[in-house]
Amino acid sequence: MSVMSQNNDPSMKQRDNNRQQITSLSKHLQVHSLDQLSNMYGKSKPGELAQSLVYGDKPKKENNRPSKQMQTAVSEKPNQWQTRTLAVSPSKFTVLAQQLYNHIPDTLEAHKSQRAFHVKDQKLLLSPERLHSLPNQNGDKTPEVCNRLLEYKTFVSDKKQTLKEQLDAEYLSQCSFQPQIDEKSRKMAIKATNQEVRSADEFHEQQMRHLQKVNEKREVLQKQQEEDEQAELSSPKLTVKTQKLTLKYCEQPLVERLHEVKSKTQTLPDSTLGHSFKPQISKKSKEIKREESVQDFLYNDAKNRLEQKRQTETMIPQSVIAPTDKSQSWFVQRFIKEFYYQLSGLDRVQETKDYSKIYQDDFQKILGGLGFGQCDMLWNELNNGFYVLSRNLLVILLAIQAVPQHLIEIPLYKPKVEENIQVKSKYQCDENGNLILSVGDCQELHKMFYKLYLNTKQQNGNGVRRRMARSPQPDIRCGSPKISDRTKQLAEAKRQDSSLFEWFTQQEEKKKQGLEELKKQVEEERMKECKSIQREITIDLQQLAKPLQKQEDRTTVDVEFDNQQQHCTFQPQISKPASKTQASNYASQEMEKQAARMKEARLRQKTLANLKNKGTTTNNTIRRKEKCLTENELNNEPKQKKNKSRPISDKTTPMLYVDVKIEDGKSARIVVFEGDTSISLANKFAKEHKLDENMKEKLKDLLDQQINSYLMKIEEEQEQEDD
Repeated sequence: MSVMSQNNDPSMKQRDNNRQQITSLSKHLQVHSLDQLSNMYGKSKPGELAQSLVYGDKPKKENNRPSKQMQTAVSEKPNQWQTRTLAVSPSKFTVLAQQLYNHIPDTLEAHKSQRAFHVKDQKLLLSPERLHSLPNQNGDKTPEVCNRLLEYKTFVSDKKQTLKEQLDAEYLSQCSFQPQIDEKSRKMAIKATNQEVRSADEFHEQQMRHLQKVNEKREVLQKQQEEDEQAELSSPKLTVKTQKLTLKYCEQPLVERLHEVKSKTQTLPDSTLGHSFKPQISKKSKEIKREESVQDFLYNDAKNRLEQKRQTETMIPQSVIAPTDKSQSWFVQRFIKEFYYQLSGLDRVQETKDYSKIYQDDFQKILGGLGFGQCDMLWNELNNGFYVLSRNLLVILLAIQAVPQHLIEIPLYKPKVEENIQVKSKYQCDENGNLILSVGDCQELHKMFYKLYLNTKQQNGNGVRRRMARSPQPDIRCGSPKISDRTKQLAEAKRQDSSLFEWFTQQEEKKKQGLEELKKQVEEERMKECKSIQREITIDLQQLAKPLQKQEDRTTVDVEFDNQQQHCTFQPQISKPASKTQASNYASQEMEKQAARMKEARLRQKTLANLKNKGTTTNNTIRRKEKCLTENELNNEPKQKKNKSRPISDKTTPMLYVDVKIEDGKSARIVVFEGDTSISLANKFAKEHKLDENMKEKLKDLLDQQINSYLMKIEEEQEQEDD
């Protein structure tokens, strides 16, 4: 097919290279059908291609002869080659046919029968789909090549599967553990392996069945839940016993059963008549028993309540016991102090230092602090434009608390020269705007603002709250140990981590502080020895600017406690050494009184002993007769003369103590000295506590009884001593 050139022609070399590339590509080409080849390289009849391959016939050559002009051009050229040979290149179809021929098996059969080879080659070039579509020329038998290829394919796939299983077995044989598989999962795996592959319709049907089962279960659960809810709401579950009882009641008609029950209740009282037992009814249960019906009781109760409500509305609030002028004056002082304390706490007053005026915002704060509550009506009564005089507010608050008019003595306000005061009030005022209230005005204000007065009564006392707010409350820490001063110093030094230089400087400072403290102590001792005290004449303006700090006034409760404490004889036994405990003034007074009583008793015993020793028997008999006569005369005399005729020996020591109950839980003591009469003591006590004449007479009789009983006891003791 190729022609060798004598000389090294470059065009020939290029052709040889192309041939080598085609041959190398033909080895890697796959078998294609004739239709595919015709589409790729052009159309040609299959018979012609086969003839050219088998018999070696050459295809018709094209008229490639050169023209006369070309021949003349070649002849005119110089002799480039010594000899020149022309070669015809094969077509593409012949090259592909040669490549296919080299790869076709069973070459011997092809040489034997050219026609059979031609048919076989044609079938091999077709695709498997094309082969099935073509009519089977050899009858029902499939081509041997296709069968052989299919068998080979199955053999290869089986071999691969066996090799894969062997490799997996070898890989798993090296493992030292074995997974524990449940029976359920094992059965599922067996089913999965044995079960055939489901189609899409079967899978859809199975899923629909599963959903139907789930919905049915859900409906059953919903019905059960609804039944449970209905059972809980409508009627409870009945036990076996109740069901039996209901059946028993249902058997008998309702009317007959009720008649039987009524007949049983009527026969019960007759049966109890024969019993001897009788319950004991207490007094309380008898009192609780109501004689009238429930309707009448409720009607009368409502009637009584309406009457009580009307009475309370018409009644004017009056105190049971009118307080004394002294207690009222104490109350006024305490209230003024509380008022100015609240006034000094305001921000505006602290900035301006003006205690004479109160504005609307501060007005409500002061009322709230004093316990009155908020009241705009009171502001409308007092305001002079934008402010209120503090003096006027104080006067009205005291009048609201039912303080008498003659005890309200507050200094008048004197305005500045340039200040213009607008006076707008229905009450009487002077030129400077100071209120002047009468007795009728005080009563009217008390009635008008009676609710504010009740608000102050409900509270616990403003003075007590102020004391609690002022007093420093110690920090109570449960379980915390006491730390000494030394440990505190060490802790501070450790926190600071001071160097040696700083430590030495601190020691020097401590020495200086110690010397200064010693100097102060020496000066204080010298000042104590000095009788004259030097007073500084300088005035501290800052202290004068501060509000006055007075001692807190004593309440009526404190005064009554002190009065009762003076006459108290009880003394608790305190388990403390006598050196550490210091006797109070009250204890020392009681000891002195007790010593005086002991001295009097000894003097009486001595006088009686002297009289016995000096006197004779006749004198004693005469004295006894005289004593009897005097006793008879005293019994016949009235009570007033008895008290006058029986004087008491000592004037310094009290003869008798009489305790009188004034109110619920309160009592007062009357001290009887020598020469005191029941009339004078009763008058004095009635003035102090404002008692009526009936109470005064009762008190006088009580004092007469107590004094007479005391004198009789003394006489009996003397008679016993004489005997």
